Amino acid sequence: MDTIDTLLEQTKSSYAWTHQLLDSIPLEHWETCPQGLNTNVNWQVGHLFMSWYFHTIMCLNGHDPEVAQSIPLRDYGAAFTQSPAQQSIGKFKSEDLLQALSIVEIASLKSIASLSDSDLSNPLAPTKVSNPVAKSKFEAITWNIQHSMWHCGQMAMLKRTFNGAMDFGLQT
Repeated sequence: MDTIDTLLEQTKSSYAWTHQLLDSIPLEHWETCPQGLNTNVNWQVGHLFMSWYFHTIMCLNGHDPEVAQSIPLRDYGAAFTQSPAQQSIGKFKSEDLLQALSIVEIASLKSIASLSDSDLSNPLAPTKVSNPVAKSKFEAITWNIQHSMWHCGQMAMLKRTFNGAMDFGLQT
């Protein structure tokens, strides 16, 4: 298996974990910020799709006009990159964020799949904001996978506060 195929499979896996966690948390809890966590599911979803867009679309192949026409990247970027979760409460519908997540996910996987192994060592596509963790396309993709799983852990903590620990089929 080529390196790009492995990275694509790992990305798909991290996205599947994201969906598995999201599907397990009732929508009525998505804007709740439990005491001590300072986050909520809506913010996690918005943050993830903005990160997926940046690391696996913009940094790999440049801005995607189709995605930009489909979702308000500027509004979402302001709410889900640097702003605290409490500032986004009541501003975005959970269903709209899920739709945006799906749009970015499809574009992200397409962007990664467009690369070859030889592209992975290439520098990132130029962006207005420099990538804080990656210098090569390989680094951007691996960070995206790691970052996604980090946020899956945060969503698992949110889930635990609302309706118990995630059951991955391991509990008896």
